[in-house]
Amino acid sequence: MTFGKYDVDMGDNQGGEHVFTVEGERFPAEDPYIWHQALKYRAIVKRIKHEKGRPRVLSLIQYDSADGFDWQPAKYSEISERQVEWEDGEVETFVHLERPQVHRQNEQPIALLCATDTIDEHRVRHSFNIQIPLIVSG
Repeated sequence: MTFGKYDVDMGDNQGGEHVFTVEGERFPAEDPYIWHQALKYRAIVKRIKHEKGRPRVLSLIQYDSADGFDWQPAKYSEISERQVEWEDGEVETFVHLERPQVHRQNEQPIALLCATDTIDEHRVRHSFNIQIPLIVSG
């Protein structure tokens, strides 16, 4: 079994079905991070929503699967729309929030790690990684 950018292929069957989808959307999902917890597989992916005549909307969403093949949006699927609220209450919106990974301690997820970037007033891009405290329920 291999996980492609958009689908799962088994054995000699290349070009399998898309597994991370949103009904009614042309949905390119990127950067899936998959782990197993509480008797199910979980995935966080970068969603790129295209609406004709509008700018792309980037976000992170979560899926769950009992078997690693049939993926459904998680109970709380919308994770972030490139925004982070800092401890002081300030909300910052990033140009990108992508390449999600889950840091686990004693098999429990404790932080979502993401690559991100900002562009300053001189149009210089600053790229860095952030760690977002994470609570996974259900």
